[in-house]
Amino acid sequence: MQNAHQSPRSREWDRPPVSAVLPAFNLSHKIARTLKQLLAHDYPCLEIIVVDDGSTDGMAEEVLRFPQVRLIRHPRNLGASAARNTGIRAASHDLVYLLDADCTVLPGTVARLVQKIEQDRRLGVVSGSYLSESSKRNLANRVYDVAERFRDYRPGTRNYMYTTVSNAMLRKPVFEKVGGFGSSWRRVQDYEFTYRVHRAGYLIQHDPSIQVVHDNHRETLRSYYSHVFLVAKYGTMFRLMHRPELPYSRYLVTSLPLFVLLSPVYFLLHTAKIFAESWRVGRTRQLLAVLPFVIWSRFIYTLGSIAGCAAWNRWNTFDNMRNTPAGIANQNQS
Repeated sequence: MQNAHQSPRSREWDRPPVSAVLPAFNLSHKIARTLKQLLAHDYPCLEIIVVDDGSTDGMAEEVLRFPQVRLIRHPRNLGASAARNTGIRAASHDLVYLLDADCTVLPGTVARLVQKIEQDRRLGVVSGSYLSESSKRNLANRVYDVAERFRDYRPGTRNYMYTTVSNAMLRKPVFEKVGGFGSSWRRVQDYEFTYRVHRAGYLIQHDPSIQVVHDNHRETLRSYYSHVFLVAKYGTMFRLMHRPELPYSRYLVTSLPLFVLLSPVYFLLHTAKIFAESWRVGRTRQLLAVLPFVIWSRFIYTLGSIAGCAAWNRWNTFDNMRNTPAGIANQNQS
């Protein structure tokens, strides 16, 4: 519940109250900085909820140092989707701000997201971008920056079929309508959730000028390539589930032997897409500086895509009902 002293300020600013939900796991060394910054943020009425997803590093004790913050604990690690679901369901307000717990919110971020989503009732989710800390501009982050962050370098606000939610505003009634985040997804769960919001008739909007600073965890190329493999695996499952509506999904085949046969073509398409997008946003020089590592990442991506096709065939055969919106809603009721 919002503090009593916040109500006059909220009326003065004429801004609706917002619940900020931060899923977190083993971030005792980072959570205090994020919470201090959020508590000092310039938005007048901001409820802050941290969902401790079974941390074992004493993170809950760090959160308890801030009595203004609501702490919810999972008895064990259930994953980011379950943590977000828990936090959103516990939110006191209809507008929910989703933020990764290792991010720093810049002044005006929450207000701009609120302004965006309130100006059009058709909007279900509005997302912004996140920047890597200047101290984390290591090789892994530079490769990630040119290989995956095209949307954040395109100027202007655009509507998409799906988006990320590391820095995003959504409507709680929309969340309740579509059934929450799917707990079976280890990656691209934000894409899968926001695409269901899109299919329910709402707009998904991304404005890269609304930014937070992300204390990025991709410290090494090994950790980044592991991330690429899982994103490709679950991303391929996601695209096969909604083939041919999703971008690029019409090029995919569901037959695993044929998928493997076509994998060299998919590798060339993945690589060509990065070149095309880098040229479009004026980042060709940055791409060329790390080109061998980007090409290797696309090889890893292709392997992950093959794993995704294999997993899709198993999932679609034995657990098909969990892929439907109703099945996802049912599995998220616990």
